[in-house]
Amino acid sequence: MDRFDLSVIALKNPRLAYVLFVNKARFIPRMFQITCTFDTGAAGDILEGELHDQMASDAWIRSCEYTIRAPRAYTGNPVKPMYDTFGKLAPYVDVDMYTTGLHPIQNLHITEDWCPLELAAKASQTSDPYRTMFGDYFVIEKWQNFRLRMRLARALAADEIPYEVTLAFKVDQIDGCTFCELNNDAVISALTQAGIIGKLA
Repeated sequence: MDRFDLSVIALKNPRLAYVLFVNKARFIPRMFQITCTFDTGAAGDILEGELHDQMASDAWIRSCEYTIRAPRAYTGNPVKPMYDTFGKLAPYVDVDMYTTGLHPIQNLHITEDWCPLELAAKASQTSDPYRTMFGDYFVIEKWQNFRLRMRLARALAADEIPYEVTLAFKVDQIDGCTFCELNNDAVISALTQAGIIGKLA
């Protein structure tokens, strides 16, 4: 496990901080992917994707990276590497991310509105210094469904089609507890008594 600051995590996700604090759960590394392929190239085209019908267990997102593939663009041309690099840094794709679940509290709109892909995730295989919008504290809960929409922000040239966008989530699957069954008030009380978060006014 990477090093992390429990007090910082507790401010955003007390239940995750509690699970880390009691140290009774197992964390199993896994990888999930969502791929959307634009095959018309019209600006404003919208595609939908999801991870699973429902998560079988809680999954703590550790990183979220995207890749862009336009295999036909500039094939055999010396500018192909430059095009691929620019495509990673400026994909011209917006995302709208949300979750649905069995319980109303599990229905979350993560991005609130359309968000540029490069602000929501990070380009893989680049030196991009920005962190993803998920931070160190986002958990996709058991019985939740992670969904997204992708919108093409510019028209594609004929040789850019198909235009494939993949989001890869590295997660730690949490075994040994179920987030939605943890009482938030009890969790905050335990974290306060342990000195991880300050006493609430």
